[in-house]
Amino acid sequence: MNPAKTLMWHLSPQVMLDLVEGARPDGAVPHLRTCERCRWQLEELRETVAAARTGQEIPEPSPLFWDHLSARVREAVAADTHPPRAWVSGISWRRSALVGGVIGLVIVVGARGGVCHLADAVR
Repeated sequence: MNPAKTLMWHLSPQVMLDLVEGARPDGAVPHLRTCERCRWQLEELRETVAAARTGQEIPEPSPLFWDHLSARVREAVAADTHPPRAWVSGISWRRSALVGGVIGLVIVVGARGGVCHLADAVR
């Protein structure tokens, strides 16, 4: 199987917007003929833009909504009992020993004259 044939790139937001605004015809984008996902996203975007252009007034939420939202956010933050974890606390002693060993090996190899060549190792 050819991996180049199975790899699919979807349309960028800019191309989608060009199609919705009519700057590009759908036929100019061959990908739309084969990709159901992009066709669906394009149709959803067209419906959203059409609804926004109708000028329908969107009602403001109730003033109580903002009070309730603020209270729920405060409660969620207060309920989060996990203290922030320092990046150093995630490093185990084994990992530190491994890093130290690798650094020591690099120093020893460097002190002995650098990297050996494969041709020298074969001889």
